[in-house]
Amino acid sequence: MEIHLLGAIGLSANGTVLPLGSDRERCLLASLALDVGRPVARDVLAARLWDDEPPERARANLHTYISRLRRVIRESAAATGQRPEAAISLRAHSYTLDAEPEIIDWHRYLRLADEARAAAESAAGAPDEPDRDRAAHKEAAALALFKQADGLWSGEALSGLPGVWAQAARTSMAERRLTATHARVELLMRQRQFADAVSELTELSELHPMDETLTRHLMVALYGSGRHADALAVYQRVRRLLRDRLGTDPGERLAHTHGLVLRQVPLTDLVPGLRPEAPSGPSPSAPGPRNLPRRQRLVGRTSELGRLLAESTGGSAGPVITIEAISGMAGVGKSTLALHAAYRLGDRFPDAQIFIDLHAHSVTRAPLTPAAGLVALLRAFGIPPTGIPHDLQERTALWRTVLTGKRAVIVLDDAQNSEQVAPLLPDDSDSLILITSRRRLTELPSARPVFVDVLPLDDAVDLFRRLVGTERAGDTDKIKAVVERCALLPLAVEIVASRFKARPSWNLDHLLERLSREPGRLREIRDGHQEMAAAFEMSYNALTTPQRAAFRRLSLHPGPDFGAHAAASIIGEPLDRTERLIEDLLDCHLLQEPRANRYRFHDLLAEYAMLLAESEGRANTDAFLRLVEHALRTADSADRWLRPHRSRLDLPAPARDVCTPAFADADEAHAWVVEEMECLLAVEQRARRLGHTAEAAWLAHVLAEFADSEGYWPEAVDMHRAAADHWHTAASPHAEAWALLALAGVHARASRYPLSAEAAEHALALARACSDRPSTAEALNQLGVLHWHVSEYDAAVTILKEALALRGDDPWNRARTFNNMAITYLHMGDHKNALDSFSRASHDLHLSGDRRLEGKLLSNMGDLHRRAGATESARSAYQEALALSADSGSENDRAVIRMNIAGTMRIPAELDTAVEFYASSLAVFRRLGDRKNETSALNGLGTVYRTAGRHTEAAIHHDAALRLARELGVGDDEAAALRGLGLAAAAAGQYDRARAHLEEAAALALRIGVPEEEALACEALAQLLHDEGRQEEARGLWQRALTLFEPFNNVAAERIWERVIEFDQNRSRAWRREA
Repeated sequence: MEIHLLGAIGLSANGTVLPLGSDRERCLLASLALDVGRPVARDVLAARLWDDEPPERARANLHTYISRLRRVIRESAAATGQRPEAAISLRAHSYTLDAEPEIIDWHRYLRLADEARAAAESAAGAPDEPDRDRAAHKEAAALALFKQADGLWSGEALSGLPGVWAQAARTSMAERRLTATHARVELLMRQRQFADAVSELTELSELHPMDETLTRHLMVALYGSGRHADALAVYQRVRRLLRDRLGTDPGERLAHTHGLVLRQVPLTDLVPGLRPEAPSGPSPSAPGPRNLPRRQRLVGRTSELGRLLAESTGGSAGPVITIEAISGMAGVGKSTLALHAAYRLGDRFPDAQIFIDLHAHSVTRAPLTPAAGLVALLRAFGIPPTGIPHDLQERTALWRTVLTGKRAVIVLDDAQNSEQVAPLLPDDSDSLILITSRRRLTELPSARPVFVDVLPLDDAVDLFRRLVGTERAGDTDKIKAVVERCALLPLAVEIVASRFKARPSWNLDHLLERLSREPGRLREIRDGHQEMAAAFEMSYNALTTPQRAAFRRLSLHPGPDFGAHAAASIIGEPLDRTERLIEDLLDCHLLQEPRANRYRFHDLLAEYAMLLAESEGRANTDAFLRLVEHALRTADSADRWLRPHRSRLDLPAPARDVCTPAFADADEAHAWVVEEMECLLAVEQRARRLGHTAEAAWLAHVLAEFADSEGYWPEAVDMHRAAADHWHTAASPHAEAWALLALAGVHARASRYPLSAEAAEHALALARACSDRPSTAEALNQLGVLHWHVSEYDAAVTILKEALALRGDDPWNRARTFNNMAITYLHMGDHKNALDSFSRASHDLHLSGDRRLEGKLLSNMGDLHRRAGATESARSAYQEALALSADSGSENDRAVIRMNIAGTMRIPAELDTAVEFYASSLAVFRRLGDRKNETSALNGLGTVYRTAGRHTEAAIHHDAALRLARELGVGDDEAAALRGLGLAAAAAGQYDRARAHLEEAAALALRIGVPEEEALACEALAQLLHDEGRQEEARGLWQRALTLFEPFNNVAAERIWERVIEFDQNRSRAWRREA
């Protein structure tokens, strides 16, 4: 006899179910069976049967139900021909079910689960080989016991039984089952059976969406399956649920697991007792991030450095060390000390050594906000821009999670105040944070202040001697007087010593006399910097009038560095005279030359120079506008070299005389753009900020193609949006249309298609209102490409034809539009029209001679060959395109071509090379934000892994591609990802899932009109059905694939035709045998 509680309540004998009359009889059986061998009071039974509201005759009714149960038990014994295996006895106002617990499935389940847990626990943590073998046997036994226990369940416990008690009992039983499930899942993961764990945990998490233990296990299982992004997505989903429904955040253990997954720690950190993988050769771990600048000379500071080194060995909470200077004094050597400490402590903090400049006192940059500081830190630790939350609190939480468990030394240099730094500090970390600031950060209670004073006199003398040499620095007393006039500040000592060294005719008396001249040192440069000003003023007063003017004017340049032509423009002098002035300033160490012909200020010297220039308002404005004019004219010249056929606005006549370089060829122009791009963007941004919106808008127009090709897409969005706003205010719709087209192009590059369409449609309306053919054609061209991006091919062709009709006698733009039409036809499977469009594009391109466009056209022609099955021809075209792009293409162009070449490689012979090509391209796409090509690269990786038989890795990449394609709305990539998932599932024996994916892929490809993808999906589905014995359905799908392939891919068509003939021959032979 068996009593069933794990599903429908019942009794059975020899496999025959014995009927129970009513819910109350079933409730009574469940009550007694759950407490088998233990008395249950009649009042308790009555409360359970009638939900605490028993009728007046409850005792009599209860006796009736007991009698009926006893009769059913006797009937079960009669059916087996044996003595009854259970009996219900009455003792002291209580009823007891007397039976072996094993006849009750619930108690049998509890025993099996307990034995399984015990076996699993005894197997955990076996380090040695013999122990590990025994542990493996125990774990296998534990899994078998778990499986046997789970097999007892046929549905929900006490299924269908109503009542308050029944629901409470069901809940309790489900919780105990869930506890056992956790143990089983942990065992599965210890044995690296992550995929099985994911399958079960996914279903359970849908039933218990806010169970944090389930969530934690699911995250680990996904992570172990290589689905890193899915693991993080699970955490975010549960986090939102907890916030929305409970108003709380995930608990400590779940948050900790999230941090470990985020940092991609080894699986052993997440799965205690994880069994080792089969050996596959050593795989050295990548070093942690390191970006510490080069160390400067450190003299003295023995006690401060010793304290930092000693305190860094503190407890696990991780020290936060603030390096302070007197009243925020500049030049005292805080950064140098921090860097030396960071270098010395690298072996104690091996996970990362990071330097972040917070720019509290930068002249050319505003202080980093806490939000921007967090971005800098997260990016330094490898978090991509798309993974960084916008909300400051969420960003702070992510940063603290990233740092949890890491031993890193991080230098936060030049902090403005406590408010800037506080969000950047971890709550609990094994890391060391070194903060340098010109202010005392007393509002940070966890920080240990390390006060850095001026150098001791003897150390300052030693520093001077090291810089000058002992031959000219023999008189200690006079050196002491010199360094005291430098206020014992290291930077001041270095400047004076360098100048003295560069003037061999000077002696120490002369130097001391200069330092002591009246009016002498400036009394104050903000925050009590008057001691520093003495050194700066001494150097400045030694300059001639033109040198002083150059010193002040150059401080107005907003970029990270500058060249001689920009300097000549901002100073207002000819190039040769400017170069001599720069040499003079270099000799005085008032300028630095970080690399040949590129110049910059030390930040404190730049601050000093700008303070000197503050009173020259109009002169400063004129100087800066000369710099803007230089940037505009030189960038326009480079643009005309590199893109001679580009549609462009007519620039206004030059308003100022400026110095511009003359480029000998396009290579020189391109080299200049690469060197200057950050400076050009900085000039445009400052022009905007200072209210010179017209100049900024003209500069944005000239820089549009550069910003696009060089990958400055985030900066370009703000630039073009501001330009469009300016032209709108200035009532210049023609110029506004071009600014909007540039904005649309950048949005499209970053796969922000709705925003791109909005800008392009607005531009089209403006262009048509102006009756301007070039901008109207360009707007239509961009809209056509947008429709291609989102797999709306018919609309794309219609719009591109309209654009083409407006191109007129413009071969370069005709070639661009024909190229776009060809690609669209190619995706539609119309190879005849694609080839015709490519030919027309090639003809027009020959007239224009654009090598970059030629490279793109060759790459697209490679696509035509590849889709036609001519793999070698495709590869040859791609390689020729890659060679062209080396000189004329962008980084993104080259990444696309390398991805295309990878798609032609033979697998498995060229597997490693193909993976390398795809992975390098994927890295470029992710860094630039090109999400559509990221989707294609993920699908490509999935394909090569699947072809090589690595189906799990294939599924991971196709799944990532599928999610991204759906987010972007790109149907062709979505269909390819579904097909890849279907093929991977079929290889893994998951035929129902494979069929579903392939059917969805074929239906989607048919709906959006991509015959190649539909044919491939039909071919794969046909093979699956054939293997399942569904021969006629398979033949129909092969025939459909054949019909689709025949117009453009003879290789694929012949392959499928052979399958159809073989199928028909086999069927004919079978019919003859039957006849």
